[in-house]
Amino acid sequence: MARMALWRAVAFVLVSLWLAAPAAADTRVALVIGNSAYAGVGALTNPTGDSELMAQTLRDDGFRVTLVQNTTRAQMLQALQDFNDEADHADWALVYYAGHGMEVGGVNYLLPTDVKLRTDRAAQDEAVSLNRVLETVEGAKKLRLVILDACRNNPFADAMTRTARVRSVDRGLAPAEPQGGVIVVYAAAAGQVAQDGDDQHSPFTSALVKRLREPGLETHRLFDIVTADVLDATHQRQRPFEYGSNPSREEFFFKPPAPVVAKPDAGLEQVWGFLKTSTDAPTLKAFLDRLPADHPLRGEVEARMATLGGSKPKAEEGMQVAAIPAAPPSVVAPRVSEPTDCDRLAADPDDPDLPKGFPGVRRLMFNQANADAAVDACRTALQAAPDGRRLGFQLGRVLAQAHNYGEATVDLAKAASLGSVAAMFKLGALYQDGQGLPQDFGEAHYWYEKAAAGGYADAMDALGRMSAAGEGVPQSSVTAREWYEKAVAGGSARGMFHLAFLYESGERNEIKAMELFEKAAAGGDSEAMVRLGALYTFNQGVPQQNYVTAREWFEKAAASGDADGMYHVGVLYENGHGVPQSKAVAREWYEKAAAGGNALAKQALVLRFKNH
Repeated sequence: MARMALWRAVAFVLVSLWLAAPAAADTRVALVIGNSAYAGVGALTNPTGDSELMAQTLRDDGFRVTLVQNTTRAQMLQALQDFNDEADHADWALVYYAGHGMEVGGVNYLLPTDVKLRTDRAAQDEAVSLNRVLETVEGAKKLRLVILDACRNNPFADAMTRTARVRSVDRGLAPAEPQGGVIVVYAAAAGQVAQDGDDQHSPFTSALVKRLREPGLETHRLFDIVTADVLDATHQRQRPFEYGSNPSREEFFFKPPAPVVAKPDAGLEQVWGFLKTSTDAPTLKAFLDRLPADHPLRGEVEARMATLGGSKPKAEEGMQVAAIPAAPPSVVAPRVSEPTDCDRLAADPDDPDLPKGFPGVRRLMFNQANADAAVDACRTALQAAPDGRRLGFQLGRVLAQAHNYGEATVDLAKAASLGSVAAMFKLGALYQDGQGLPQDFGEAHYWYEKAAAGGYADAMDALGRMSAAGEGVPQSSVTAREWYEKAVAGGSARGMFHLAFLYESGERNEIKAMELFEKAAAGGDSEAMVRLGALYTFNQGVPQQNYVTAREWFEKAAASGDADGMYHVGVLYENGHGVPQSKAVAREWYEKAAAGGNALAKQALVLRFKNH
């Protein structure tokens, strides 16, 4: 039964490989402005290069681009006026600006290169208001986007004479309130100062260009990833921010998802190796129809079909191709009710087969000796209960953790065939990551759906992540959210974290995001613990900056084995934030984090601790 279900899933994947006809291309226009050569205050390093890189990237993405650099106010206004006419006849209109920007009296301004700003009143005559820029894209039919890498440390603010009429002057930009479906993206959140960068390009533009070149990233998902990239690159000091929303339900891709194309002969032969013993005639017929007329496998497939004598396969109860597979029977094999040493060393806390009240092991972290002990314990337990699906899953889990994927997949497949939803989920993860199995998003999605249909909440979260990333399915933030909400309803801490991130970065609902981050952390999600630590460190979405609370969250994550948590504890000790400053203690934490694979910790050890 399980074997035939998998054959049906393979048939569905094969049938879905046909390439859909491409839709007519939207008209895309962009104005790119890069101001570096400011008179009298010193040139900025990167805006000229950033604007050139951005212009070329947008051209590669199908935009008709106007690039202007080191513009005076008159030149900047003329470029905006000319672009206004283009945007009114386009589907997409985008303005990218790199250079100085500032807020004066509650109004955001972009600064041309001839600006002097001796007084705050001069801003309206010498600079260009952000509102003027927003007006230029409002006429576009579909996507209206303004991207500002303009929050750099501003030398004009210190020398500017304040007047009684204008009370506030800020080095950064104030929050934007765009209208008319315009989306505004800041390189750094309101009030923050964006870094110009030590490289040829700013951290924000480097991250943005990298993601613009990736196919299949919907715009909101793209900017979420850029935010994460910039946070990583700047050690959590700079967080891009997105304001406004597009009222359309349409999803926009700078580079559309790559067409799904069937693999040539090698892939077909691999599938045939799996199907050649099938007795399911429709599956074989679907495979035969997919083969080219002159393919050498056609004869073998036809011969196999002939041996079936035209017999019809038996219908499978509850199995529907192209739908979420039916839930496995509630009890397929006897469960082992009493906890064993295998449970103590390898149980998954989220496994519904786990005896009630048994804690399980959230993270499997052990050396080779402990791994061997866990494997031995699970094999011993299985000898006493050979049909125990929970124990079979746990053996597969611990073997996979020890990178013995060959044996792991065998035990996981057996446990899955007995109805273990935890094993189904783990098989999906191995397929998704390409660990011990060929990376195959279709197979990953299939196994996640099986587990989700059986009520496994973390599988629902995994389906949300695949929808968000467009892995094996069309990229859709709407579908991703639906899966995350189902995962949260099922008690998944991972689902809580990912839904919290949507509230934080998409809807800007910091209260709801904080509530979900805390629930996820309470549920053992170490990434949520790290995020809470970062929020308290950088005073984002919390009542006030609190290094003590931040350290507590980072240490909780570190105690669960999270290398990012270890790294951030090291940062606190290195800088003396909330703890006595200690390079020695910082180094210890960095070494632990580096051993766990944290790249920033490895970099810190090389750049700042090589002589300690």
